[in-house]
Amino acid sequence: MRKVEFQTTQYEGPLPPGEEMRTYAELIKDGPERIMAMAEREQAHRHRVQGFVVMSGFAAQVVGTATAALVSVTFALLAYWLFKAGKDGAAFVSMLVPLGGLCSVIVWRIRKKPN
Repeated sequence: MRKVEFQTTQYEGPLPPGEEMRTYAELIKDGPERIMAMAEREQAHRHRVQGFVVMSGFAAQVVGTATAALVSVTFALLAYWLFKAGKDGAAFVSMLVPLGGLCSVIVWRIRKKPN
């Protein structure tokens, strides 16, 4: 029976240590350059993805705020129209709907914040 040994090396970061880079240079003609190019492409990709995530979050906040404002104004106009038509109860309920929604969003965000 043959004994087999394995060795693993672990390091942090996109590039191997200098000693390994020299070994790659001996084994592969342009090994270190290829490894460096791979690390640069990975970093550029990560930056593009992070930029997309940030912009998506910002866009979602803008759309959410605009939608909330539109709904609130619509219900306020509805309540005004109902009040002018003499339907005070319906006008009151029409004002409570957007106010309740806005208050619930505020409470939800306050509770969601990490301590």
